[in-house]
Amino acid sequence: MHIHGDTTSLKMLCRACDKTVELSADNRRAVKLFGNTYDKDAVKYAFYNSPYLRYDPSAPVDPSIPCPEECDDSKQKGNNTIYYKYDFENARFLFQCRHCGATKKST
Repeated sequence: MHIHGDTTSLKMLCRACDKTVELSADNRRAVKLFGNTYDKDAVKYAFYNSPYLRYDPSAPVDPSIPCPEECDDSKQKGNNTIYYKYDFENARFLFQCRHCGATKKST
């Protein structure tokens, strides 16, 4: 949007094609120019997926869950995978190996 000098005219200018549209006095309202569409599952997963989650001593551990990458340490020392619920509405979990830090999410 661009305001020209001392005049009260308000113009919208497209940077790509230089098209100009003048807004009249009765048409001056909030114009939505851009919107973001987020994948809520990806945002929640990125928020809770921390490389330091595996160092949390209070995180629940399930020895029956194998390492997402099947690392050598989990084969030698046993499975030590923590799980964390990151989506409460859809019951989705984040799994992280305490040995190598590999992560995966439930489907």
